[in-house]
Amino acid sequence: MEAAMNIKINEELHDSSDLVKRIRKGDRQAEALLVQKYQRSLLEMLKYRTRDISLAEDLLQDTLRIIIERLRKTGIDDPSKLTHFIHGTARNIVIAHYRKEIRRDTQVNSEIVEQTVDNSRGQLQIIMSEQHSHSVRCQLTKLAIPRDREILTRLYVWEQEKLQICHAMELTVHAFDRIVSRARKRFRTIVEN
Repeated sequence: MEAAMNIKINEELHDSSDLVKRIRKGDRQAEALLVQKYQRSLLEMLKYRTRDISLAEDLLQDTLRIIIERLRKTGIDDPSKLTHFIHGTARNIVIAHYRKEIRRDTQVNSEIVEQTVDNSRGQLQIIMSEQHSHSVRCQLTKLAIPRDREILTRLYVWEQEKLQICHAMELTVHAFDRIVSRARKRFRTIVEN
């Protein structure tokens, strides 16, 4: 029994070596024989690893193409390990496929989306705001007191902060509050008329 096994192993080793040499020389029949010999076991392995028959069939075609191209160009160092080379190539193709899928992952990461949501105003809001600002600026020019125009322009048109306005106009916070209050009353009178 052991002798029969050794004979079969020797025949397979010889067959593998012969097959590799023939493919290296461009023998298309040897390529067909390789496909016939390994196709079923490769497909089963790929179906097991992917759990998807269609994907397994696609990866099988890729695997066989890559193996035949490699055997045509450079062969393999140890033709007796052809089976290991073939199955190792198939495993690597499955791994590469899933790595590519991970890189291509299009699932929405809600945290990233929330961070990138544009909270800025929409175009209509911008136009309306610009029209409103233009209208306000026109009304501000009607104010008789230049200081009223300046403080309201800085506050409402340029949207400067209170302390920034105080610094620019050399005002105290208390003086700012009084001036703004009076300027608003004068401005309201102009707008209402």
